Amino acid sequence: RANFAPAAKNPLTTYIGGVGHGNYDVYTGHWGDVLLKIGQYDAAEVKGKVLHFLSCRTGRDLGPDVVGNGGRAYAGYTENFTFVWDNAATPIDEFLLFVKADATFDLQMAAGTPAGTAYSATIQAFNAAIAQVPNTAAATWLTYDRDHFKLHGSSAATIVPFRWIKVCLPIRRLEAEAALL
Repeated sequence: RANFAPAAKNPLTTYIGGVGHGNYDVYTGHWGDVLLKIGQYDAAEVKGKVLHFLSCRTGRDLGPDVVGNGGRAYAGYTENFTFVWDNAATPIDEFLLFVKADATFDLQMAAGTPAGTAYSATIQAFNAAIAQVPNTAAATWLTYDRDHFKLHGSSAATIVPFRWIKVCLPIRRLEAEAALL
């Protein structure tokens, strides 16, 4: 939390994503440190940002709360995100089907796609993954995850994925190196 809050408040931060744990009112990140909890975060941490967490349950209550506190969009799961480990007896790495489908949202947003389009692409990625493993436990859980993936806020929200630095010349070499770092 000590590292998260200042980085989240930075006006250059436009997208916050994470893989971790959560519940309806809280996102803890992977190591259990509370990062966002309803009623216990500064709205400046989410204002004007798009958020996406691969975690359980945060999409039901925390997502709408983030949008209500100025977040532009929030993508997450309303119930547990469930997956299966790879079955070595099959030619398809089933675990990767889950993470690649979810990562579609991040990749689409990083490419400048609006949140609604990124959401639709993610649903399509889940559908494609389901089609690769029909009538399996993996297909059942992929369907479950797809059906519990929700987008809150503006479907038109986009992010600026790159930070541009204007360097005025002439500049001394050591100053230039420090500026670029």
